[in-house]
Amino acid sequence: MTVTQPMIGADLWRQVIESAYGRCQCEGICGRAHKKDRGRCLTENAARAPLHAVPREPAAGIAAMQLAADDLIALCDTCHGALLALWRKREREAALLREREAPGLFGEMQ
Repeated sequence: MTVTQPMIGADLWRQVIESAYGRCQCEGICGRAHKKDRGRCLTENAARAPLHAVPREPAAGIAAMQLAADDLIALCDTCHGALLALWRKREREAALLREREAPGLFGEMQ
């Protein structure tokens, strides 16, 4: 008899999804208006399309793995993808700004 082992972080994921009452918690952070139902995404957790437990703020690597349930939000695949795209865009814009403001290799040349 083969027993399927639970995924890593299943308890944490379950806490996040249960605190969201099994529904995507996006209220526009993904950049979409969500005009129906007072601005909140209508997507619910489903076996074929489970919600994601996502950091409320950008986090990466070990920092992301150490987040508690209160630091996470339940998002559907669509809202999660759109939020990641927004975060990548902001990071690119911040990198361009840093590049423009940084002095050149040899200082200001005239």
